[in-house]
Amino acid sequence: MVSERELPSRGRRKRRKKTTQKPPKRRIDVIVPQVNEPLPNCVLCGEVINEIAQAISEGTEGQFSHFDCVIEKLKSQERLRENQKISYVGQGAFAVVEKDESGHYSLVKRIPYESTTTFQAMQKFVEECKDEE
Repeated sequence: MVSERELPSRGRRKRRKKTTQKPPKRRIDVIVPQVNEPLPNCVLCGEVINEIAQAISEGTEGQFSHFDCVIEKLKSQERLRENQKISYVGQGAFAVVEKDESGHYSLVKRIPYESTTTFQAMQKFVEECKDEE
């Protein structure tokens, strides 16, 4: 029987782990403002808007509607064909979009809905609802 010492070395020796301890990481406390979700009522349906992110501001400051209620309102105002629908296109605007035979959408009509001033008023409203804790 051959002992381990008599066997030829097969590669590098394993390094020993250092026994010195690392200093503990510093804890940094960050103060994050807490947003108290405003709960306004929808101008169109009268129900509470549970998440302000799902709302769109109406013509006057401080009035909001559910995003889905606005889409339903626009559907009733526009004469949509079978291959058309209402879609949000950004910056407070909606559009009538049409799907062709190949499945591509094209913009038929742009519908401005939310003005820049009412959008900024909504941002200000949400900022005012934050609490510094």
